[in-house]
Amino acid sequence: MIDDLRARLFDRADFKKFDLVLAMDRGHERILKSLAPADAMGRIKLFLDYAPQSGLRDMPDPYYGVEADFERVLDLAEAGIAGIMESHEFG
Repeated sequence: MIDDLRARLFDRADFKKFDLVLAMDRGHERILKSLAPADAMGRIKLFLDYAPQSGLRDMPDPYYGVEADFERVLDLAEAGIAGIMESHEFG
């Protein structure tokens, strides 16, 4: 179950807990890299780098858009997840 999962702020200790740290856009990637110890730099990736066919690097924010914008972001998320699962990190 995921009922008890909640969003939270990223903690520097997370660099030790996780093998892969994904940023949804280059702004967040810069922030993560500014917080990361040297040995964690290679584990910080842009999510959409796992969906190169999208032609995007930053995940768009559909919040102020229309329903189709949310559908597009869902499609991008599914493509990124598929790319992660096919990547060398997982298999």
